[in-house]
Amino acid sequence: MKSLSGILAKNLCCGLLLTQSVWAQIPVNDTGAGADLNAVAWSGKLYVAVGNSGAIVKSPDGITWTMPTNYPGTAKALTGIAYGKGLFVGVGAAATVVTSPDGDNWSSGETAATVADLSGVAYGNGGFVAIGASGVILYSANVTNWTVANSGTISALDGIAFANGQFVVTGDDSQTSLTALLGLSWTVGGAGLGEYNYAVAGGNNVFVAVDYAGDIFSSEDGLNWVQQAATGVTSLESVAYGGGVFLAVGASGTLFASPNGTNWTQLAAATTEQFNGVVAGNGQFVAVGGGGISAAASLGGLASLPADLAWSTIDSPATDNLNAVASNGQLYVAVGDSADSSVVSSNGVSWTAAGNGLLEYVNAVAWGNGVFAAVDYYGDILTSPDGENWTKQTSVSSSGATLELYSIAFGGGAFVATTDGGELFRSTDGTNWAPHSTGLVGSLRAVTYGNGHFVVVADDGTTATSPDGASWKLGTSATTRSLSGVTYGNNQYVAVGDSGTIVTSPDGLNWAVQTNSPATPNALYAIAWGNGEFVAVGTGGWTVRSADGTNWISSSSATLSELRSIVFTGNGFLAVGEHAVIMEAPWVAAATPAPPQLGPIVSLPGPIVQVTLQGTAGVNYLIQKSTDLVNWTTLSTLTFFGTNRASVVDTARQSHQFYRAVTSP
Repeated sequence: MKSLSGILAKNLCCGLLLTQSVWAQIPVNDTGAGADLNAVAWSGKLYVAVGNSGAIVKSPDGITWTMPTNYPGTAKALTGIAYGKGLFVGVGAAATVVTSPDGDNWSSGETAATVADLSGVAYGNGGFVAIGASGVILYSANVTNWTVANSGTISALDGIAFANGQFVVTGDDSQTSLTALLGLSWTVGGAGLGEYNYAVAGGNNVFVAVDYAGDIFSSEDGLNWVQQAATGVTSLESVAYGGGVFLAVGASGTLFASPNGTNWTQLAAATTEQFNGVVAGNGQFVAVGGGGISAAASLGGLASLPADLAWSTIDSPATDNLNAVASNGQLYVAVGDSADSSVVSSNGVSWTAAGNGLLEYVNAVAWGNGVFAAVDYYGDILTSPDGENWTKQTSVSSSGATLELYSIAFGGGAFVATTDGGELFRSTDGTNWAPHSTGLVGSLRAVTYGNGHFVVVADDGTTATSPDGASWKLGTSATTRSLSGVTYGNNQYVAVGDSGTIVTSPDGLNWAVQTNSPATPNALYAIAWGNGEFVAVGTGGWTVRSADGTNWISSSSATLSELRSIVFTGNGFLAVGEHAVIMEAPWVAAATPAPPQLGPIVSLPGPIVQVTLQGTAGVNYLIQKSTDLVNWTTLSTLTFFGTNRASVVDTARQSHQFYRAVTSP
């Protein structure tokens, strides 16, 4: 342990919950609704959530929920709720409308203006706007008399928000969104949107829409849209804005946060239930969803989102997919699906065409023994002294059949190139190659050299290690998912693969799945280590980062294209991928960590205590507790990637207890 904060002690009694910013540590509450909750609203004093079978629950803090005392009830599903003019207004199936001045006393009925199912409602500019099936849009200034507006579409409308002075609506149709100032006269737009846009929110002069495919779009006017992220999540169901942050929620407890609608960071929640609705209010986000769950996180904590790498795309003469990039410290070489897509650069920024002598579908490239060596789909192994002019050295095969070569690495005076069936080829000069078997049976998708050993990973999750590339020892298998990339750094090997799989090993033999990695469905294809950080890249331009190989953060980047390879440049990271994309992120040195600041400590109803910590980027913290200042137990471990404030919950309160925060390696 490196440092010790001031120790805080408190005689504990009653108190209010201040929600925490680390969603993964937040208890998911059962609201008692007895049904899926679909939407939630905030009045300034009260949260109200609505759901299937007419469910309604209310809460003053987003944590403790109760049923309304005077509610005639409805069997219809309630799908949207808003607050305005001193009223909660909920809408749902078969034109159902429910209203309440206080969340406790409700009236319910159907509007005579339509028989359509209603999916959402918003308040703004003195009136309510409800939307629904078959392009229905209703407007009311008093919630009693509703007027049908002309939407210009017969497709279902799903998402509605009032922000930046106007209403914005999205729906099932691609390329369709609607805007209006008062809810009666609508302008049709939607260029750039996908299909089934379930929700929309606005703030800080930006609108954000999310869809069933997990895509995220932004717009300055609500009419013209740009896709900002392809999260790979099955579905994003709702989005809200508050405290300078957009928060999108959806399937399997997934959350994504952004300060600007452009750069998105994946967060984790302690549930696999789907979040269907989210609202910002009372200094926090409150999300509700499947099985009647709720969860909350402070706006203050999310306003200090983990600092992302400043990725930017770079123009080059490449015309096809780029599959791999390598460097010798003075020159960068990128290779891909055609000779025309091979390019070289002396600085990673200005690129020129190369690839003289290369064929199609070059899968990997490495530097060693004074040459670049590349391997391709046809089993060819080629070398080049300058990355521009290539000479074919051999074509490998087995029983007369061509073998595809997947990856190549150099270390300990030898090259190793990998193929199917656990086989590989080894060379000390890049010219003469000999076959070797690892004993594995899968396709060896990636190889690296570090700490005096080669490590290979396969498409069935198996691994092997060797000191020389010739004699191999099998490792334990921590996953059955395909592993596509591997590197060495921080005294460990880290491999990545399908469905965001991340596994680590201290020796290349004993592997463990990192459960603190983001629960992302995006495949990860490559990983690099540099400047005290692992960075992995994959589908949808998604990147994940970690200082220790255990605690990871997942973020969007400067592209939606699949990223297939990454290298550390000495000053940052360089990634390449499909559609000839080249992406660079300069490294920024971390600030000197400030001492941890512990507090406040808040007593909650029952044997529960909330302890808050202010932390600094890249530092591991332990929050510990003791009853005698001698014997300490660890309550929680936190790692911040940006200056942040977070809270943890102690569910075993004692009458007298001490807390402390310490930094840990």
